[in-house]
Amino acid sequence: MCMRKETTPESVISRKIDYEIKKDSQTLSTMKLLLLGGGESGKSTIFKQIISFQDENTKKEYTPSTDSITKNIFTNILTSIQTLINSLSLYQLEFTNDSDKKASERVLSVCEQLENINQSIFQAIAVDIKALWANEHIQSIFNNPKRLYLINDSSEYFFSNIDRFLSSSFKPNQTDFLRVRVKTTGIIEADFTVETVPFKIIDVGGQKNQRRKWIHCFQNITCVLFVTSLNDYDTVLEEDGATSRFSDSLGIFTEMVNSQWFLQSAFVLFLNKVDLFKEKIKKVPLNQHLTDFQGRNDSYNECSTFIKDKFITANKNPSKFVYHHFTCALDSQAIEVVFKSIQDTLLSDIVSVL
Repeated sequence: MCMRKETTPESVISRKIDYEIKKDSQTLSTMKLLLLGGGESGKSTIFKQIISFQDENTKKEYTPSTDSITKNIFTNILTSIQTLINSLSLYQLEFTNDSDKKASERVLSVCEQLENINQSIFQAIAVDIKALWANEHIQSIFNNPKRLYLINDSSEYFFSNIDRFLSSSFKPNQTDFLRVRVKTTGIIEADFTVETVPFKIIDVGGQKNQRRKWIHCFQNITCVLFVTSLNDYDTVLEEDGATSRFSDSLGIFTEMVNSQWFLQSAFVLFLNKVDLFKEKIKKVPLNQHLTDFQGRNDSYNECSTFIKDKFITANKNPSKFVYHHFTCALDSQAIEVVFKSIQDTLLSDIVSVL
């Protein structure tokens, strides 16, 4: 017969002391979190968010300088307007007045030397950018639900804030930083501590030409954070202009979740960009691109569940449970809740073996 241990204030304190002694007597292994996913999935935005939840020293160490963020904002704006200008011909459209033609020539000339962009150059070209953004043909192709080109998801946000960026006293805020797009190349790591437990988070480039580097990060991974964009069901890879981003992401996930490398690793699926997905399904029917979808195209629950199930059923390991979260990587509060849940789960696993 099992006897229940008496619970008194003294016994609680005693067990806490025993726990601390056990904990201090061991070298706690680093919790390694690996961010995986295709390009443009929002993976690096989640990396930025996780860093932002840490102490001030960690944030300072892993957050780029104000000047670097500002330069990347200018670069994002110029590459976005460049994409729109160059995409007009895909819709058999062109500028009809000389002022817009000349403005586009000046903008494209600056785009040829983006590495030199600074505030004075941006200020000089900003009037042209604003005029082109307001052009009816540019607006027509930007708002066309049938996108024949790829553009930064935050391009409209940046165009709408050009006047703020022009100020000589401009300092990027957290939203600017989260929205600015910089392709991840190579391997980026950050170290931080949670309740005395060391964590390391690793971000790797999602483009196809970056994936051969992934294997260098696969050893001793505690948890894989896999990010896919719900919004990409109708888009293709930038690298080849033909492969479905959805199929590519599902293929990567299938390979990773069933990999021998991650047999002992926890697995978390981020179904990201729910905000954009909710708007897109109103204009671009899901079953036009995922033809086996039998639900209602205007139902967010049915559409998102269908995509989620595609990923969850790709897991062929009956002993592996894949946690999933529907997310908007720009929503700091929601991402913090999700990450804290992941942290708590991993930390509770440590306690259970001490």
